[in-house]
Amino acid sequence: MFYNLFMRKITIPFSIFISLIVFSTSSLSEWKLVTTSDIGDQFYVDKNGIERKSDDYHYFWYLVNLKKPITKFRSTKFYLKVDCDLFKYKPVELILFEDQMGKGKSFRTPKYINDREDWKTSNPSSSIHEIMIRVCLNEKI
Repeated sequence: MFYNLFMRKITIPFSIFISLIVFSTSSLSEWKLVTTSDIGDQFYVDKNGIERKSDDYHYFWYLVNLKKPITKFRSTKFYLKVDCDLFKYKPVELILFEDQMGKGKSFRTPKYINDREDWKTSNPSSSIHEIMIRVCLNEKI
């Protein structure tokens, strides 16, 4: 009986605490439309989440609203590591969402992508190239 009472007293505050963390961190993102591809996919950058860390790389999230869903997914979020000197990037994390703007059920890839992926160069006519230019030149997003 003491155990059940103790667990009930801990479970409710803990659930409230976790809910506050989840909802407050998701509301910190401010998605700014950067470009739209030829096929209608919309590319956004989290303007509050661009970081330059001590390793001299830029890190940021970008979100893609897909015009045509990939299987059941309608949007994706990528976390990128960008070398602005060489103008190359590595994906660090990828999350797929069933709804637009990173909403709905999600599927998260393992974070170890970064260690396995080679540095990539972007095609100058690609949407990611446009995003990297803005992030690397510190243009207002």
